[in-house]
Amino acid sequence: PAVYFRLKKPKKFIVTVHDLAPLVYPSEITDVSMKIQFMLTPRALKKADRIIAISEFTKEEVMRLLGIEEEKISVVYQGVDHKRYKPMDKIECKRKFGLNPEDRHVLVVSSSVEHKRLDLARRILDDLRAAREDVKMIKAGYGELLEGDGVISVGGVPEERMLLYNAADVFLHTSEYEGFGLPVLEAMACGTPVVAFKKASIPEVFMHSPNLHEAHRLFANAINAEFMPAYTKEFNGFRRFIEAFKRAKELPAYLKRQKGGG
Repeated sequence: PAVYFRLKKPKKFIVTVHDLAPLVYPSEITDVSMKIQFMLTPRALKKADRIIAISEFTKEEVMRLLGIEEEKISVVYQGVDHKRYKPMDKIECKRKFGLNPEDRHVLVVSSSVEHKRLDLARRILDDLRAAREDVKMIKAGYGELLEGDGVISVGGVPEERMLLYNAADVFLHTSEYEGFGLPVLEAMACGTPVVAFKKASIPEVFMHSPNLHEAHRLFANAINAEFMPAYTKEFNGFRRFIEAFKRAKELPAYLKRQKGGG
């Protein structure tokens, strides 16, 4: 779930908001219990003593959609465990998943809900394979499977997904609405180039990148460019940036905000 809260208000009530996608895309919620939970979300947030948002984008959404004052909301970014998510031997990681080391692999980690825009992944793959047949797309995540030539589905996101990130030559993120975009950061920590939409919270996580695009038609060209070694070397410079999102920094910041420290 994107919002966590208790139905009975304790003495001090703090709510962590990951995103407000169910309010923006209500048709995506089909489970009755989830619908009830998200119907209560606005009330819970308005009653909270403090709200923790996982990005500036989510903070702005809480203010925009629910009219909650800025002073009540603090931002604590999510973090990545750099002991787990780190560059590994790409050829070995490909072999662990039975992938051909000679192929180029584009990884998509996504569910099939509307705002994830999984339909674009299929179109982008077709564009890529029109130019070179050695491109394969790895689909990880729950929901509908991608179908057709060049698709390798691995089902739900495995615990060893850091190996998947390392096996991939490019990580493709087609979602148009993310509270934070943790998979983007995980892929970056593994040294895998990322191509994504310049929307929602992604520019916060993936700032200063030439691979953020407003239109999906630019994705195929960006991915093709990332297949070139020179671009991969340039991308490794982003590791200095992702140091700011280490998991070790997440808890102290969270505790500080809970105590009302900004």
